[in-house]
Amino acid sequence: MKPYFPARGEHGVKFVYEAEEDVRCVAVAGTFNSWDAARHRMARRENHTWELELKLPEGRHLYKIVVNDSEWILDPLNPNVSEDGQHNSSITVTEQGDVLIRTSDITEQAPGILYERFHSLDSPEWIRRAVIYQLHISAFTEGGFIGLADKLDYLQQLGVNTLWIMPFQEVGVEKRIGSFGDPYAVRDYYSIDSRFGTSDELQAFIAKAHEYGMRVILDWVMNRGSVDHILTRSHPDYFTRNENNEVYYEVPNRDYFAGLNFENEEMRAYIIEAMTYWVTRFDFDGFRLDDSDITPMNFLAQIRQALLKVKADIALISQSYDEYHHLECCDLTYDGSLRLTIKDLAERKITRG
Repeated sequence: MKPYFPARGEHGVKFVYEAEEDVRCVAVAGTFNSWDAARHRMARRENHTWELELKLPEGRHLYKIVVNDSEWILDPLNPNVSEDGQHNSSITVTEQGDVLIRTSDITEQAPGILYERFHSLDSPEWIRRAVIYQLHISAFTEGGFIGLADKLDYLQQLGVNTLWIMPFQEVGVEKRIGSFGDPYAVRDYYSIDSRFGTSDELQAFIAKAHEYGMRVILDWVMNRGSVDHILTRSHPDYFTRNENNEVYYEVPNRDYFAGLNFENEEMRAYIIEAMTYWVTRFDFDGFRLDDSDITPMNFLAQIRQALLKVKADIALISQSYDEYHHLECCDLTYDGSLRLTIKDLAERKITRG
């Protein structure tokens, strides 16, 4: 039986790929490099073997092996495949630098190292009992925030007690796709798209939802803004830049985004202030953190610490499968296995009985 890889190496996490035939190039792309296949090339060894060592932070990392710049494949030496339906290889790096490869589901009888050693953060009771309904305003109602308020009876009849509202801020214009653009290409974190209503109407909607005993969560874009974000000119150092000194986003095929430069502490402070604004001004109860699996974990921890100062029972939902997020910064992470189960039920691949 071949040993599992990646594994702990001399200088970090060691990736190994054994090609069945001669190939031109091999790379590793994943959440740790924004899925950029050009960033981390593997070195050719003997007998069609390719290797690479990377220093990776603690936490869970998803990745694929990229062969000849075009073929994205699962790592043949890693049996752990992510639960998100995207079929990515998965590893967890511990605080000591060890590499964990999950070979079975986590259960009470087999909790795994992380669940044996650590306890998750204390979370507010309401998020433990949340029945969450995700919606984009324009797809759910033609009436904007007023229309949402009118739908609260319907949502309550469904048993919903928590609403997750997708981004409703102004969307960038430059390189926009479609008439309305990607709602996650936010141009101004403090803005409200006038199609949905006014700040007073938003505040009235949230107040009415609270009267119904519902919590309201705002979908927050963690790693990027639109390529024409209002800060790209006034604070270009807040954003990542390419070799031509142009604002860009590392994730491929997303030209309408500008990536945030997490090494800039002023940028971090600006984001935290913007998130705090939506809590103090409108009384949001929490945030769903978009693509937080590529956000530095210490920044997520900074966000949590700051928001707890303004709302003690705030909740953060991480769009990640990283167990470490439970230990340091977030109340919920994703479990893709339920999504796949629902899909199988819908396609009648399994039955309730």
